[in-house]
Amino acid sequence: FPVTITTGWEFRLGWRDQFNLGKSQFQYNLAINLADNRSYITRFDNPNKLLNQYYEGQEIGEIWGADIIGYFQNQDQLKNSPDQKAMGAAEQSYQFFVGDPIFADRNKDGIVNKGQRTVNDPGDLYKIGNSRPRYTFGMDMSAAWKGFDLRVFLQGVGKRDWYPDASNVYFWGVFAQPWTNVTVQNLDHWTPENPNAYFPAIRAYTAENSGEQLSLPNTKYLQNAAYMRVKNITLGYTLPSSLLKKAKVEKVRLF
Repeated sequence: FPVTITTGWEFRLGWRDQFNLGKSQFQYNLAINLADNRSYITRFDNPNKLLNQYYEGQEIGEIWGADIIGYFQNQDQLKNSPDQKAMGAAEQSYQFFVGDPIFADRNKDGIVNKGQRTVNDPGDLYKIGNSRPRYTFGMDMSAAWKGFDLRVFLQGVGKRDWYPDASNVYFWGVFAQPWTNVTVQNLDHWTPENPNAYFPAIRAYTAENSGEQLSLPNTKYLQNAAYMRVKNITLGYTLPSSLLKKAKVEKVRLF
């Protein structure tokens, strides 16, 4: 098992006040919290620092991947580009064709590959993101005036990366398994008339096997998983006590 160390911080700010508004008391409250933490491997038996295992110095959640810089638009471009069979898919015999993605030769050695898949020899791979949520936050706001009250609660994550793996047919659709339903985003794929599409030319199984072509994490299809969600909105009204005395009821609130 890996030995880890985690560091982090948490911040909370609250404010409550009231004042007269239109001869009636206006009350409001604001509470904000923000937190972050990061974890690192301090000890693990992986002397070669293989990327498919934990390694000393690794930040938990690291995503190693490649750059996709476009699509092959013609045969000349395909012929004159660095060899990138190492980034190919088995179902396509590791071949690339017009309309397929172009992986960047980041280390400028004339060939695009994954090296020894180690920290010291990653080829053209590098850290492109992190899957752990960071800067988690919440905001709780409320106010009350003339019997009316309102509360809004927000919650979210400020930073997180997500890469759809090979099993995620909801994202990859026909690029993973050709018999699955075609997703809306699949319709925006490369053709000679649509050279700057979101997806490359349709090739079955290019996103199915882990670590091959589209299932290899890359910057083009790395998703921003940060969000802010409205968790709850409550609007209420408390009936005036003068209306409730005759019924001997202390409080009635509709919300």
